[in-house]
Amino acid sequence: MTILNPQKTVQVGGIEVIVRDLPWPVMKQFLEKLSHQVSGLIGGAVGAAKAQDAAAIGSKFLDQLPSLVSNSTELAEYLVSQTCALNEIKVEGAWLQQRSSTEFLMLLDTSLEVVFNEEFVRLGKSVAERVQGAFSSPMATTLSAKRSISSSGRDGPMRTRVDSPLPNSSSSVT
Repeated sequence: MTILNPQKTVQVGGIEVIVRDLPWPVMKQFLEKLSHQVSGLIGGAVGAAKAQDAAAIGSKFLDQLPSLVSNSTELAEYLVSQTCALNEIKVEGAWLQQRSSTEFLMLLDTSLEVVFNEEFVRLGKSVAERVQGAFSSPMATTLSAKRSISSSGRDGPMRTRVDSPLPNSSSSVT
């Protein structure tokens, strides 16, 4: 499998801006900032997932990330400043503050497109499915349910180990 570092070039006010994917250390910082914003989003993802499994919840969460980022100015500015470069130099806050709202939204849209590209989303969903698969294997049980009368005289279901002697059996321990 070959994964290319995605990037895209856009024109902002006649200036060429290169938008690049985040390096992993910066992505971790972004995800930390994102974690402060996601409490409601996770609840929404759980509610929106038809099947209550990790893969469905993870998929719904990934689907909602772009709207979360675009609705948080701090996250949006952080993402744009970390992904955009002019002449190989990261854009600074002052340069961003001089952009029109349309220019900023274009940079944000391109940043989201590059960072949360199809390969990233596919891999994120794959990881969620693998984690869900690792923890969802049914556990085999060696217990059997049978109707019996307990020694207390109460009638009801009782779990008996398959390899244990049956109640009222003549086996003895020596």
